[in-house]
Amino acid sequence: MNVEPETIGQQRACPGPGNPGGTKRWLVPGFVVLCLLALGIVLVLLMGRRKPVCGPERPHPDSTCFGGETLGKTDVLASVLGRWCFTTVRIDSVYMALGKTDFNFRNMRAGDSVTFRYKGLKLTGLSYNKNIVTAYDVDLDSLGRWSAARHDKPVDTARSVVRGAIKGSLWSTLIDAGERPALVVNYAEILSYEVDFLTEVQDGDSFEILLDKLYVDSTFYREGKVWAVRFKGQAGNFAGFHYMLPGGHWDYYNEKGQSLRKTVLRSPLTFANVTSGFGMRFHPVVRRYREHHGVDYGAPTGTPVAAIADGTVVRASWFNGYGNFVELRHAGGLTSRYGHL
Repeated sequence: MNVEPETIGQQRACPGPGNPGGTKRWLVPGFVVLCLLALGIVLVLLMGRRKPVCGPERPHPDSTCFGGETLGKTDVLASVLGRWCFTTVRIDSVYMALGKTDFNFRNMRAGDSVTFRYKGLKLTGLSYNKNIVTAYDVDLDSLGRWSAARHDKPVDTARSVVRGAIKGSLWSTLIDAGERPALVVNYAEILSYEVDFLTEVQDGDSFEILLDKLYVDSTFYREGKVWAVRFKGQAGNFAGFHYMLPGGHWDYYNEKGQSLRKTVLRSPLTFANVTSGFGMRFHPVVRRYREHHGVDYGAPTGTPVAAIADGTVVRASWFNGYGNFVELRHAGGLTSRYGHL
């Protein structure tokens, strides 16, 4: 008969929801443990931000590891070094070392990258990478002295041919084939006095480009010189060849040795959307069909507009339905007008 009360008493003495006294005894230690856990997590996060991570485990003292980041729009080297916990004195030392090279402090751009080198947990240097070719290595010796030097990787040149048939537009065809915008613009500019690639190109027209492609460590770097181009389509058959004169001047010439640069450009814009051409069209303002004496292009604000030829500015102002308007007078009595700018 005496066993049951003792058992009940022992159960009441245990902490739990049925025993407020037990809950109080465990509440404070539990709260302290939670606080310590939270503080530990915060410290781990802060240490993770302050020190570069070289791998999932602690690096071996004899191993070399790397870390780094890419410059943002508002970054310079000093801001990156500051985020990696470089002191002001250490940042000044890095800048002084770079100042003894041809490093251009005004030419730091978003997209440049900084790589940090460690031996175990000890910083041994960093590299400022302008691109995959050029890097500035800054080394820290055992005496705490900084030195810097520029290193350029070798660039391999491969003569290449890019050819195909246009589908939709020259731009989309070359981009879909994996070429870069710079090559499309270069090709169009070479033949800009022969072909208007905005209005005179149709599906099935063919193109061919002979150029150098540059590689670094088997990775494509950029296009080199364009040696020859060809276009064949309903607008005509045209070719251009790179040639340098004895005096050092170079340009592109056709098969007859004539310069491809004519008096008048075929188009004032290299690439844009043609919204309407010459002839009858539905006027967007008066809401009826009428003759349209010009070609309308759609392009983003800030797109450069080139004069079709050398000339003298006759008028540059707001002009009735033309909006912002420029009129040029060229040789031979030719006049060109540029409206809705």
